[in-house]
Amino acid sequence: MASAERPETLLPAPGRGQYDRALTRERRQAEQRERLLAATAAAFARQHRRVSGVTALAAVGRNTFYEYFDDFQHAVAAVSSRAQARLELGCKAALERARTPIETLRAITRAWCAALLEHPDEAIVLLSAEERTPPRPLSAAGRVLVATLESARRPAPRGGAQDPSAVLATAASAEALVLQALAEKAEIEPTAARVAQIAIRLLH
Repeated sequence: MASAERPETLLPAPGRGQYDRALTRERRQAEQRERLLAATAAAFARQHRRVSGVTALAAVGRNTFYEYFDDFQHAVAAVSSRAQARLELGCKAALERARTPIETLRAITRAWCAALLEHPDEAIVLLSAEERTPPRPLSAAGRVLVATLESARRPAPRGGAQDPSAVLATAASAEALVLQALAEKAEIEPTAARVAQIAIRLLH
């Protein structure tokens, strides 16, 4: 999943003594942390999964990294937590705007795909940082999709419960399609349309 050819978008830290003095200390620290989070996601996506990979991309020293994080995995967890929160907010907003069942499925899946594909390095963290196990076969991103789809589902006819495996199958297919889109640098809309088609077929 690494993409060594992806152009760099990270801004290196200002040199010693070159910070904007008009900024408060808290603002400078927040910007430094954001820079390190972006560098962590980029390092993870490029499979440079060490502190040295983060500091090289952020153009900071190791001591600066350790002011904010205990180790590389701690930084990855922070990236994942922030990305997951953004993904949840986007899906929730889409769910609240939609009206009909099909419109709801399309809105949720588009919001989910867009949030991931607009932040590709963070998406790779969300989709692949955790080890998959039989009790937990989906990624953090997949679990967000499942939770949102579950909250949107209506009872099956005659009061029966819908098959939960359909939601899991939808999320697993969505994960695979987004991973493929990330590898191919595909556009959001075609990917979202394919995910929506799967969701409508399996859940409507």
